Amino acid sequence: MKMNSLWLVCGHWTIIFTINPKFRLKNIGINQMRFSPDVFIYLVMNKNQNLRIMKKLLFTLFIAGLVSTFSYGQKKENKVIGYWLTEEGESQVHIFKDNGKFHGKIVWLEEPYEEDGTPKQDDENPKEKLRDRKILGLQLLKNFEYDEDDERWEDGKIYDAKSGNTYKCRMWFEDGYDKLYIKGYIGISVIGRTTKWTREANKRSL
Repeated sequence: MKMNSLWLVCGHWTIIFTINPKFRLKNIGINQMRFSPDVFIYLVMNKNQNLRIMKKLLFTLFIAGLVSTFSYGQKKENKVIGYWLTEEGESQVHIFKDNGKFHGKIVWLEEPYEEDGTPKQDDENPKEKLRDRKILGLQLLKNFEYDEDDERWEDGKIYDAKSGNTYKCRMWFEDGYDKLYIKGYIGISVIGRTTKWTREANKRSL
């Protein structure tokens, strides 16, 4: 038997866990049932055993599998949470989750002050009443939702304080969880600009 399966023998029962979707039981003269999202679970029993007991055990395995699958999905969507250094290295952004959606705010700036010593403000904002907002602490990522099928954070907005423009945005990972790709665009996502942020373990000191 290949190493991608595990057999547990419990009295009259044999429970087989496998990650091989091509795995099959053949010509062994016993019943088999299967539960599978990512992991295939075969519950095998002798034909003369109590079917009612089998169903109860299978139901327990099914519930456990649902809980495990849900927890895995939750963990994956939360991979984006943390501290990220922008591509230019000029700022650090903290991405967090609130009410099921993901947001991000600036928590560190390489140069937080103007030449006269005053904190940098959102001078380019198209709304005049918002131009006195401090860049430090500014929320520039808003309302992202995780798409489990595409494994991306979609339908969000990103604000560019340098230009005062707000763009539609999506985020995703490639080759691990330490580089976050962020694409801002207008209209369709084919046209836009992609930047890459680097994960950092902690918030930077001001």
